[in-house]
Amino acid sequence: QRLPNEVWISHADGSGERLFAKAPPTGWFQPGMQFSPEGESLLTYRYAPGDGYFIETRRLTDGKVRTLFSSKKGIHGYVMVDDKTLLVTETIEDNAVGTRLMSVDLHTREPSTTRILDAPGYAMYSLSADLVGRRVLFVRDKVQSDVYIAKVDEGRSQLSDIRRLTLDDSIDM
Repeated sequence: QRLPNEVWISHADGSGERLFAKAPPTGWFQPGMQFSPEGESLLTYRYAPGDGYFIETRRLTDGKVRTLFSSKKGIHGYVMVDDKTLLVTETIEDNAVGTRLMSVDLHTREPSTTRILDAPGYAMYSLSADLVGRRVLFVRDKVQSDVYIAKVDEGRSQLSDIRRLTLDDSIDM
C-alpha cells in the first residue's frame, strides 16, 4: 500500500508491480489487507466519510468488488476463515466503549451476520483463526482514553505540571 487511497500489488520478488485499486477521493483504505484463503481475491478494509466502513473482496483477475460487511460504527478487525465465513469485530454502539465479534455467512447473495461474543469496555483486534474456524485468536484491549493538560517548558522540550483534565471513565478526546 503506497498511499491511503491506492492499493498496489506485485509478485513476491517485487516484479510485476501494478496499481490494483483506488479509493474514491473522499475515502481511503485502512491497513490490514489480506488475501482470501484460496488466494484468488484481496480483502480490503475501506473507510468512506459519511458512508461508513467496508470490508470488500476484490478479485485479482478482474478487480470485481463485492462488499462482505459494512458498518457505520467502526470495524476493529477481520479475518476470512474460509471462502464462506468472515469473522469481524465491530464497535457495539455509536460512541460506546466495546466491540462485538460476529460471524458473517457469505453463502448467500446478501451476507448475514451472527453475534458470537460481546466485549463491553474492550476493543478486539488482530483477529486470526484456524482453517476451519474452530479457534479464534484476538487481542482484547481495555479501551479508556483521557485528556491531560500540561505546561511546555520552553527550550527544554519537556512537560511539567501534568494533570488529568477529564475525570470520567468515558473515551475522551
